[in-house]
Amino acid sequence: MLSTIKMFVTLGVLVTAPLLLSTVFAVGQSFSCAKAHSQAEFAICNNEELLSLDEKLASMYDHRKANLQTAPQRQKITREHSVWLRKRNSCDLDWSCLKDRYQERIRQLTVTL
Repeated sequence: MLSTIKMFVTLGVLVTAPLLLSTVFAVGQSFSCAKAHSQAEFAICNNEELLSLDEKLASMYDHRKANLQTAPQRQKITREHSVWLRKRNSCDLDWSCLKDRYQERIRQLTVTL
């Protein structure tokens, strides 16, 4: 009986571990490279530094938004982020421009933290 339980527990871990790990690693990025739709997103997906900046910004943005107390505050940060996304996307495939936009937005969120 005990060996049957161990077998089911082991099987459960083997089946669910890859799913859990893939979820953990996917959380950091703000969008899925498999579903990239703009030139800027394709550029980000093909540059490790930009991917790292995207993960950092996504984490900061999510943290900041989650800690806002009122709906108007959350709406304001969402509007500001939408404006920033349009600026980011206007960079198209220009890695230098994208890096500048990310650094700019990270500074903005750092000041407001």
